[in-house]
Amino acid sequence: MNSLCLAGVAFVPWFAAAAGLSVVRGFLIGFGVALWETMMMELVPDRLLSRVVSLDYFGSYGLMPVGLALSAGASGFAGPAELIGGGAILSALLFLAAVRLPWLRAVD
Repeated sequence: MNSLCLAGVAFVPWFAAAAGLSVVRGFLIGFGVALWETMMMELVPDRLLSRVVSLDYFGSYGLMPVGLALSAGASGFAGPAELIGGGAILSALLFLAAVRLPWLRAVD
């Protein structure tokens, strides 16, 4: 839902609707981060937790310049709204593909 809200922010022409979608995104991000952090603390053994957290941060922040470079390369072909909205839709599709995996659905 977070990615779809971001796509809505990118494509909606009304400021009030974009602001409302941004507020919804804030709640969704907060919920997702709380859920993710809780799952990491509960499911990862203490002896491996620092490695898992560092890998998590690397994936989240360390690869951000790669995404920005790819967006910069594509900026000649599409405008900002299309890049942001298209990236958000791609993110939603990748999430839907991953959430269907049986081992992921087995996590309590």
